[in-house]
Amino acid sequence: MLLEALFSVRTLVLLAVLASAYLLRTKRRPLFPVLNTKDYVSNAATLIASGLAQHQGPITLPLPNAQKIILPSSLTSWVKTNKNLDHRELVRQDFYADYPGFEGLTAMHSVFMGDFILDVIRAKLGQNDSIMPVLNASAKKAVQAHWGDSKEWHAIDWHNGTTSIIARVASSVFVGPEKCDDEEWLALVQAYVGAYFSAVGELHAYPAWSRRIVQRFLPNAVACRKYVAEARVIMNGVVEKRRKDVTEATLEGRTPPAFNDVIAWTEDAVSAARKPEAGDIQLSLAMAAFFTTSELFRQVLIDVAMHPEIVAPLRDEAAQQLETHGISVAAIYNMVLMDSVLKESQRRSAAIGML
Repeated sequence: MLLEALFSVRTLVLLAVLASAYLLRTKRRPLFPVLNTKDYVSNAATLIASGLAQHQGPITLPLPNAQKIILPSSLTSWVKTNKNLDHRELVRQDFYADYPGFEGLTAMHSVFMGDFILDVIRAKLGQNDSIMPVLNASAKKAVQAHWGDSKEWHAIDWHNGTTSIIARVASSVFVGPEKCDDEEWLALVQAYVGAYFSAVGELHAYPAWSRRIVQRFLPNAVACRKYVAEARVIMNGVVEKRRKDVTEATLEGRTPPAFNDVIAWTEDAVSAARKPEAGDIQLSLAMAAFFTTSELFRQVLIDVAMHPEIVAPLRDEAAQQLETHGISVAAIYNMVLMDSVLKESQRRSAAIGML
């Protein structure tokens, strides 16, 4: 009886504290005109455009449990040069870095890692001829695996197929030969990306003060913690196996195996004391690459299918550049028509999203 009474008292105290925190939390008065709307989810673009036109300056967009300040395009130069505006910190806050299970985002914005992951994307992935044949071979294998090469009309799994193709190609230089075609690993990282962004969206619906508590119970957030634990075990196994192979080869007088992927680049560039878990880095890269690239991949395929007259010129350009430069960064950079098609597809999809 005593224990039950104590438990009841503690429960009541906890509820009282939470209720007080909710009722007494600071109410900040908006600095700029507030758009009076509740249908921002379905009509945000129109509301923002009309609000900016009406007030001729910054406006406030009310969300269920937050407020966003929207700046007009006339302030673009000011934003670019204002050192007090930190996009990285905004992402950290809006996408809940440092929450358990969200280590993919935490690794990407870790102060210890600096711009390492961004540098990997810009330099190691964007200007590295040695990985081009790997990406090409992986793309061929991925398309064959998911769509086949039949010239007859047949059904495909559009969303999962496009996402899986991107995941396989990206993984060929993210995790290297050990796991790039491993179905278990590919399923894990894709599931993590989906669960993570779903969990973030769900957390936005709760008051800020409650999110760290709620996050412990949301199914997608719980799944994220499970995926992080599994990714760490798998990637630590890969790293340890590589270290063991290098040690054995050195002791036996053989040339140690060399790898040209993110795992190897991280091992060489980041000290052990400052390095996040290998699994966290891989999930971070998956978040950065899989979702956005898959969306672009799908949109480009749709746009090209709607304009079949562009197919032959694209093929001719690709054939010409590959004959001149081989499978290389130079060939990609000189595919001017391809670059224009990609940019126009992005522009059109963004414009459609604003309607």
